[in-house]
Amino acid sequence: LAWQARILERAREKIEAGEVGAFELDDRWLPELVRLTKRDDGPKRARDLLAEKGIVVIVERHLPGSYLDGAAMLADGDTPVVGLTLRYDRLDNFWFVLMHELGHVFLHLFDGLRFDFFDEEDGNDGDTIEAAADRFALGALIPEESWDQCLSRFALSEEAVRIDADTIGIDPSIVAGRIRKERGNYTILNDLVGQGQVRSQLEEASDDLD
Repeated sequence: LAWQARILERAREKIEAGEVGAFELDDRWLPELVRLTKRDDGPKRARDLLAEKGIVVIVERHLPGSYLDGAAMLADGDTPVVGLTLRYDRLDNFWFVLMHELGHVFLHLFDGLRFDFFDEEDGNDGDTIEAAADRFALGALIPEESWDQCLSRFALSEEAVRIDADTIGIDPSIVAGRIRKERGNYTILNDLVGQGQVRSQLEEASDDLD
């Protein structure tokens, strides 16, 4: 609750300062967001694009002892807010968690059943709502038909990952991260997941809780 309160407080500051556009429940612009994964400053550009689209992204470090990765909620009833902890400072994790939370924004926040969603690592097994947000994230980043054609899933080489990522039009970290996740092996492709490349871009919006 303390973390959520801080997220909403900072989101309202941005809204009141006129830094956030009007939100529409229309995700047809998501490919524009995915293309930003190829930019060196992709996370920063993503935050700016989402603000234009009426979605506030706030980075707030997780409380000690918690395993929170991200959350989706509403500020003042109509402005979506995505909170990220950047518990793992990696590009692959950033893009997946961001897209997962956007899945909640477009699929769940406005259905009137729940007004906030909190996502912890491996804490949502068997949850159909979380499974839907996962599918949204996976499909937005790598369409299933494209994933089926990725030879890097079997070759497991950096060169194969880069070729597949270039063919799809995304950063290699996303392909590498999905391979690691699906194989349950986080010791492979370490040089491609963008370790240490996120927090430095977004730290101006990141504070520790008092």
